[in-house]
Amino acid sequence: MQTIPILAPAAVLVLWSLIILGWLTLTRFPAFSKVGIRLGESAPGTRYVEVESMMPAKVNWKSHNYTHLMEQPTIFYAAVIILALAGAGDGINLWLAWGYVGLRVVHSIWQCTINLVPVRVGLFTLSTFCLLGLAITMAGDPGKRVLALFSDLNEVVTGVVRFLENDFKQSGIRLETDFEPMLPKVEIDERQFKQALMNLLVNARQVLDSEGTVKVSTRAAVNG
Repeated sequence: MQTIPILAPAAVLVLWSLIILGWLTLTRFPAFSKVGIRLGESAPGTRYVEVESMMPAKVNWKSHNYTHLMEQPTIFYAAVIILALAGAGDGINLWLAWGYVGLRVVHSIWQCTINLVPVRVGLFTLSTFCLLGLAITMAGDPGKRVLALFSDLNEVVTGVVRFLENDFKQSGIRLETDFEPMLPKVEIDERQFKQALMNLLVNARQVLDSEGTVKVSTRAAVNG
């Protein structure tokens, strides 16, 4: 299975967001009791924002940070997915992704504990520059190659053959494959390649009418 390094920082940020959720939960509910809020007696539809002014500041800080983790990082996740699909999930993009996540973690810890605004804004700004770097890369050449995936050619051809296999059998035509093992992955638009191969095979079946054999082979070119 092909590994995509840039997915790792995204996974870490997801986990960190859940840690912050757990942290705010562990602080919020005891604080409810201290200020006399009873959830069972709350009016239907009551939201936290309606009682936020009654809560200690440090409890609200965790809540604010969790909200922040549901905002700008959504852009980060989209950028990671696009770069991963484009095969650009390593190198400088990987460093920028880890930089973004690291700064967001530090930002969370700072906001949840000390929360001096100038430092918090500085951390946010630095992380935003990392995200901007990813966006610039994403909008460049990798962004144009999102559909040009590195694919296992044998697997792609096998999928097409299996899809048409029953139609060939009903026509009395044999559909055979001859794959070279351990082919290097190729950069193709799978959707267009499958459609082109399917059209070729359907045309071959129509030419043969009701007898014969169609063989699909894969080979690595001498020049790679």
